[in-house]
Amino acid sequence: MTGRGKTILMPAAIVVLSLCLYAPGLRNEFTFDDFPEIVDNPLIRDLDWGALWQAYLPGPGKVRPPGRFFPLLTFSVNYAVAGTEPFGYHLVNILLNGGVCLLVYLVGLELFPGEYRLSFLTALLFASHPVHSEVVAAAVGRSELLSSFCFLSAVLLYWRNTRGERAGWSAGYWFSVPLLLIGILSKATAWTLPLVAAVFDAYRFRPAPGRPRREYLPVFVYRLKKFYLPYCLVPAVILGLTAGMLPAREEMGSNYLVVLPFGGRLAAALGILARYLCLLVWPFRLSADYGYSHLSAAPSWLRAALAAGGAAAIAGGGALAWASLKRKGRYFLAVFIFAVNYLIISNLFFLINVSMAERLIYMASWGFCLAAALALESGFRRFGRGGRACLLVLVSAVLLAYSLRVLTRNRDWRDNFTLFAAAHRVCPTSCRVNYNLGLEYSRRGMPDRAIFHYGEAVRVLPWNPLYRLNLGEAYARKGDMGKAVEQFEEVVRLEPEEPGGYINLAAACNRMGLADRAIGSLLIARRLAPDDWRVYSNLGDSFRLRRELARAERAYETSLRGHPDDWQAWNKLGAVKLGLEKPREAVACFRRAIDCFPECKEAYNNLGLLYALSGEAEEAARAYRKALAIDPGFEKAKNNLNRLLGR
Repeated sequence: MTGRGKTILMPAAIVVLSLCLYAPGLRNEFTFDDFPEIVDNPLIRDLDWGALWQAYLPGPGKVRPPGRFFPLLTFSVNYAVAGTEPFGYHLVNILLNGGVCLLVYLVGLELFPGEYRLSFLTALLFASHPVHSEVVAAAVGRSELLSSFCFLSAVLLYWRNTRGERAGWSAGYWFSVPLLLIGILSKATAWTLPLVAAVFDAYRFRPAPGRPRREYLPVFVYRLKKFYLPYCLVPAVILGLTAGMLPAREEMGSNYLVVLPFGGRLAAALGILARYLCLLVWPFRLSADYGYSHLSAAPSWLRAALAAGGAAAIAGGGALAWASLKRKGRYFLAVFIFAVNYLIISNLFFLINVSMAERLIYMASWGFCLAAALALESGFRRFGRGGRACLLVLVSAVLLAYSLRVLTRNRDWRDNFTLFAAAHRVCPTSCRVNYNLGLEYSRRGMPDRAIFHYGEAVRVLPWNPLYRLNLGEAYARKGDMGKAVEQFEEVVRLEPEEPGGYINLAAACNRMGLADRAIGSLLIARRLAPDDWRVYSNLGDSFRLRRELARAERAYETSLRGHPDDWQAWNKLGAVKLGLEKPREAVACFRRAIDCFPECKEAYNNLGLLYALSGEAEEAARAYRKALAIDPGFEKAKNNLNRLLGR
């Protein structure tokens, strides 16, 4: 290939490959963590930089923001352009990923000048690796993408603008400092830049044969004061400003390693390292969540084997890096790039709020791809024509397999249901996967499937009140009120100071006709949450069961002051007012129910009853027909209309 082809076609091919692989994801919806960070996040709607930044500063009353500073700003721009239409959010992610892949190629050329094939292979493997699908396909993967883009841009600027052993400051170097700031405020992995700069300098300024290493100590002292120190100050200042926002130990519920003693945590962390390496080598069983039970409840022999594999990987990587230092040091760089990016998320030295997730190794995989490319490049150099042809076939097969897996993985992220259905095939015992699948089946009106998956989550974590609460609600929707009450009673036992369990227990008791028991639960809930409108709505139901219509009226009115768009409460209040012989007020309530929910067939039916009682037959018939237009099988409206027409 000519020089022009190498400088233009190779980087273009890398970018085009990355864009083509993820372009099908432009049709995907929001999934999983996209909802709290984007769809339901008020911070992105006003572009209020001051409020966003203040949320990160420690102090009384400060609430942890749902997301990180600069990714949230980019989400704000997306929202200003097209609201919560997912297309724009996915488009930005795909473009950022293409930029990261290009930077992997450009940094490779700086590390290994003139070795286009090596840099090209590294970037191709990085661009096509399926383990990156989570970062690109999930809109909230913007954090990793933005941090990695800024990190690699800063590395490139540093390398190009500090070439001499005693180089001076330049504009290019100072441009890398704000990039570091943006990277850190996007994801903590960018903190490694000072160490990366020092190790990359050790590689490019390594002593020539015959020259003593001590001659280079003054060079690194000079560069420490000149270049590394400003890089170190940026994360130090940010850490000082935002220390109050770091999650407390008790907030790390997603990381089961938190509860383990040091020895157990070390063994588990080594096992997770082995799992990550397996995913990097064989990335065909991928999941949106690697849950507590999937990681911790594996057979003891498997956990021991994985821990031994993780320890062997560390020893082998260290040996490879050490042996490489005696030669060109290239494998040392590959091992270092993986290790420095992995250590932050490894749970080996300090805990983070998740035990394992594919998105965490996005930048670490650069080192893996570089090591694989170095091995392939060595083969291309050493083998004859036949060997090189076999290697070319192997590389093509791997890239094709990886690319096809990326395309199929994009479909997994189409929506929450496809995402967690795919995750369940890989991690069938994961609590979070089963819980989220239960939510999706509930939304689709499939209570039996929802009950199964909620039940699986409860089986693994029986002390989790949220899982039991949703299991109880699924039983209630199915009409199995006895089992619903059992689950709500467990919720109350697990969380006696939270009103939600009492409210749901009362609702189930009301449906069973146990008004007195429901009122007892609701009085406790009212003491815990006196302003919760759900308490009064359910009290209204209880008083209606006891035929205490005046008390029911007051309860519904109190509920509607807290939640004026509750169409069901308006309809029930109208029925109560009808019973209290307040027809005009009843009509107003039914009309309000219809305004809140135009498909409220019950309100139309009640309006028909009211008009029939007052002798307005035509209005009554019109109201019944409205109800039947909404639901042709609505028996109450059908019977009332037939009675009105004398059929």
